This record gives sequence, C-alpha cells and structure tokens, in this order.
Amino acid sequence: MLGSPKYFSKFDEPLLLATLKFSSLCLLLNSNYKILLIFQNFHIGLNSFHISLIFLSSSLLSFLLLRQTECNHLQKRGKSLGLFY
Repeated sequence: MLGSPKYFSKFDEPLLLATLKFSSLCLLLNSNYKILLIFQNFHIGLNSFHISLIFLSSSLLSFLLLRQTECNHLQKRGKSLGLFY
C-alpha cells in the first residue's frame, strides 16, 4: 500500500504537506506546465515520485473544485425550481 510506513517515513510528512500546499498554489496558477518549468529552472531536488505526487494532487484539487462548482450550480438551480429549501 502506498500509505504504509514502507514508503513514507516521519521525515516525509512535512515534505508531503508542503507538496500539497505547493500543488494548491500551482492550481491557482492553473497550469501543470508551470510546475515543470519551476522544477527545471530551480533544480529542486525532488525525485519523480514527488513530482508525480504534485501532478496527482493538483489534478485531484482541480477535480474537487470543479465538482464543488457543479454542486453549487445544481443547488442554486434546484432552489430556483423550488426543489430545495
């Protein structure tokens, strides 16, 4: 399993949290390509696993944001039709 101690140590927890925060920032920039450029320009010492994690979390955050927007729209539409109170 990916979440088992075999793959992550206590040392990795702050890095993973920082990775998630960084991917949230990149989500605001709205471009995974910009993430790659940042890595290439500054030669940040991350391996391919960490880069994949950033892309994955950025994509997941994009998906969740889109779903939340859809839910809000459907809820407003339902209220206007009298389906929700």
